[in-house]
Amino acid sequence: MNPRQPCTPLHQVLRVYPSSKLLLAAPSNDAADLLALRLLGAGRPKSEILRINAYQRGKEALHEKLMDVSTWDDGDGAFRLPERGEIERKRVVVVTCLMAAKVWEEVVCNVMAAEWLVMTAVVSSNDRRMVHPVCCGQGGS
Repeated sequence: MNPRQPCTPLHQVLRVYPSSKLLLAAPSNDAADLLALRLLGAGRPKSEILRINAYQRGKEALHEKLMDVSTWDDGDGAFRLPERGEIERKRVVVVTCLMAAKVWEEVVCNVMAAEWLVMTAVVSSNDRRMVHPVCCGQGGS
């Protein structure tokens, strides 16, 4: 896995639409982690990225470079769902497909849906360096 490999289609969206916000959903934790690592590795600032993990995921399963952009709560010993304001301040939110539904329902829907572009991406099974957006839609539509 090379986290410095750029996510070209994602960077194009971020460059062409400077006010865009992306909710990136990947089919697994490994794929979501890889997306976040590639965004960081390509120079996206940590302040723009949020990696939301499932509550039951162990801290040790997350790549150490993603702890700064995740919502680990030492008091609870678990990841937490961020507050709406925390998400609103980010430009890119990376989740698994399962967590995307929860984030959309609890945090994004009816509040800021029109601002978000939702993309589902997969990492090619035969070439883990390739990221392919497979579905893309404007939030609220």
